[in-house]
Amino acid sequence: MDAIEFLERAGSDASIFHGEQDVLQAAVGSQMDPALASALVARDVEAVYRMLGQRILIGLQVPAEEEEAPDEDEGDAGERLPELQR
Repeated sequence: MDAIEFLERAGSDASIFHGEQDVLQAAVGSQMDPALASALVARDVEAVYRMLGQRILIGLQVPAEEEEAPDEDEGDAGERLPELQR
C-alpha cells in the first residue's frame, strides 16, 4: 500500500483516522517506506508532505471592506426642500 492509498483508507474509515498509533501502524502495513510510515503514524503532516515532494498550501479569505451605499435621501434632498418649507 502506498501513502495515498493509506490516506484514502484512513479518510474513509474513522477507526483508522481516529485510532491510536498501534491501529495506524497496523493499517500502514510493511510495504511502505519506513520513514514515510513513521511520519504517517506520528501524524507529522510536514514530514509526509516533504517525503511526497509536496508543499503545504494555505488559502486565506479576507472579507472586503463594505462600501457605504449612497444615502437615498441625498439625491432627493433638493426635490423635497420645498415640501419641507410648507
